Amino acid sequence: MKFRLLYFLFINLFIQVGCIHFKLGESEPQKSLNISFKEPLSPFVISKNTDADQAWESNKTGNIIAITSNCSKNSDKSLNFAFQEIAKGFDRVDSSNQTSLFFNGREALRGSVSGTIDGISVSMETLQFNKNQCFYQLTYSGVSKNFESEQHYFEQFLKDFKAP
Repeated sequence: MKFRLLYFLFINLFIQVGCIHFKLGESEPQKSLNISFKEPLSPFVISKNTDADQAWESNKTGNIIAITSNCSKNSDKSLNFAFQEIAKGFDRVDSSNQTSLFFNGREALRGSVSGTIDGISVSMETLQFNKNQCFYQLTYSGVSKNFESEQHYFEQFLKDFKAP
């Protein structure tokens, strides 16, 4: 039950960030086509109850790995702004950090946030980048006490992810 609640909290956070971030342009947002990735292994199973392009939920911990993209005329956005919008979705932020790097041949921002949402201690890690008129956000999130136990699934997911 607690994991289901967390799942809906994070999905609402994705929707809030998506609405703020993706509707800044004049054209309707489009999801990216032809992305390449390997689905996270068990205990992660595909989740269809999300506005993300793809999402997987751990049936062991409730942790979530998700892909969100926006491909439109004005989709190239500030990575710092997008990350700050994620942090604003937390009721309280205990720690936050971000690092610039190159990913898929583009400048990217990798960040993490820990804090509370609706009184639950949660953690989120995200990798964001712009490529070929698309904005990509790859996210791993979960209850803080279970976060590190499945983080290696997200690391493997990032290694296998390719944007066109």
